[in-house]
This record gives sequence, structure tokens and C-alpha cells, in this order.
Amino acid sequence: MPRQSDLRYSLQTLVGDAAFEVVSFTLDEALSTPFKLNLELVSADADVDFAQLLDQPVLFTIWHGPRPVRYVHGLVSSFSQGDSGFSRT
Repeated sequence: MPRQSDLRYSLQTLVGDAAFEVVSFTLDEALSTPFKLNLELVSADADVDFAQLLDQPVLFTIWHGPRPVRYVHGLVSSFSQGDSGFSRT
């Protein structure tokens, strides 16, 4: 059984070169309905072009150690930018 400390998460944008770290997420799923994945992300790049990411594909991966255990493919439907600080936005 994986321990939470063995898990890590990544987000890969398939357009542009924006790099994000996943802080937290919620994934809502049910039969015969679209899923909804909400991510809280940080980036060292304060000049990310969010408009370029809207309606574009992304890949969210859950890792157990070096091995990927779950992939979630989706499209970015909304984005909001929080406060910047500690070299992150």
C-alpha cells in the first residue's frame, strides 16, 4: 500500500513551455458524467501566458516513487492567478 509520502504529482502542459508544481488537487468523478479536476499550482515564472493555456490539453500524473500510477488527460477550462511571493506565483 502506498504511503502518502511516496506519492508525488506533476502537470505537463502540452503547449508552450510553462512549468508548474502541483500544491494540491481535488478530482471529482462519477459514472456517466465528465470529471472535474481542480489544481492549485505554483510556478517560478511570474509571466505565464494563461490565455495560451485555455482550452489546451494537459496531463496530470500521480506518481508512486518513480512509477506513474494514474494519468488524467484534460483541457484547461479556467485559470486564475493568486498572489506572488517567495519567487513563486
